[in-house]
Amino acid sequence: MFDGACDVGITTCVFISSQSARQNALNRYGRMKWAIEQSIPDATSLRVGLVYGGPRKAMYGLLCRLAQLPVLPMIEPGRMVQPIHIDEVVRGVLSAADGRARGVVALAGSEPIAFGDVLKALALAYGGKRLPMLPVPLRLALLACAVSERIPFVPTVDKERVLGLAGTEPIDSALDLVRLGVDVAPMSLRLPREPAGRRALLSEARMFLRYVGIAPTPALMRRYARALPEGAIARPHWGLRCREPLNATAPLAKRLRIAARIAEASAPGETMLSRGSRPRRLLDLALQAMVELIVLPTRLLVSAWR
Repeated sequence: MFDGACDVGITTCVFISSQSARQNALNRYGRMKWAIEQSIPDATSLRVGLVYGGPRKAMYGLLCRLAQLPVLPMIEPGRMVQPIHIDEVVRGVLSAADGRARGVVALAGSEPIAFGDVLKALALAYGGKRLPMLPVPLRLALLACAVSERIPFVPTVDKERVLGLAGTEPIDSALDLVRLGVDVAPMSLRLPREPAGRRALLSEARMFLRYVGIAPTPALMRRYARALPEGAIARPHWGLRCREPLNATAPLAKRLRIAARIAEASAPGETMLSRGSRPRRLLDLALQAMVELIVLPTRLLVSAWR
């Protein structure tokens, strides 16, 4: 294909390679990428890091599904990777096609982060939850791959993906990103802007507005989301009354205050606060005080644990 492009006068060719491309890569994928780079020395080979964002398909889709698990068995969660958003990859490819860089070029985030932290960030931004991890030795993972291939009706664990992760090594991308004119934003800033991140924040808004006592209309949920552009937090999905922190500076406490202020300033909130007679409102207040006394021990325990 590259020879054919040269034959018709195309002088700039770009090959999408991989961060794992090395002569001695553990998996075949990395070795094949490296071999192709050697066969096209006149092309620009972009060694792309861990791509996230956009439609949840391929590797990114797999990561999103893994982040939804209650507990994740993880091979080498401390292995360093260099995430880059798909929009930033596209800008890098277009810059390379314009001839702004030649040879082997790193197109990956300049600040490596642990692969386990990537999955935790996805779980937080897209699910509003923490993701416990269970480290798994590489040998045990490879054994599981071999066993899964021999047992019928059992999902096969891809050995290539396991070796690809285990063999990932950081690459120096800072200067190459400057050459390409690509500014890679931190993953923590990009995820809340993704559709899944916005849905997670709206889900949080729905939960907290109901907790403070009003119906979560779309307008009120959007108001809550606009007040918190940093995205969703890890929140309890049940027993919120028993887990509400006593520390006013805790992230959960701050967000509940925002939800309460939005409720108080809304027409549904005003109606809720003014409904019923004065004795009825005093009775409701007394009942709320009793509930607070009952749940106080668990709130104290949760606040001390955090």
